[in-house]
Amino acid sequence: MNKVTIIGRLTDKPELRQAGDNKVTDFTVAVPRSYKSDKTDFIRCTAWNKTAELITQYLAKGYPIAIEGTWQTDSYTNKDGVKVYTNVCSVERFEFVPQNPKTNVAEPGSTPAATIVASIGSPFDSRYI
Repeated sequence: MNKVTIIGRLTDKPELRQAGDNKVTDFTVAVPRSYKSDKTDFIRCTAWNKTAELITQYLAKGYPIAIEGTWQTDSYTNKDGVKVYTNVCSVERFEFVPQNPKTNVAEPGSTPAATIVASIGSPFDSRYI
């Protein structure tokens, strides 16, 4: 089974773009390895269509996000003829992770993100995938 769950913060503002008939956004999430470690992993993610629209509309650099998806590995040959392997989390679902703007700490129901989820429905609803 190929399932990935990550919780972290966006490293930059996601930008929406067209890819044929689809909408897509590529972004990176900074994910701390553990609360006792000072190391962080930077996970590349891709979201499509309505999921991509919601992420680009409501989230910005530094915002926390919870993602469920699949891990995809690909490869290409660079200009020097060397085979390069890439990894990306293909976003299937995501959740807004509200945070307290005064403390910058995630707290359930503490920011407008909770209102956004209430007004648009759960991002886990299949109509947003």
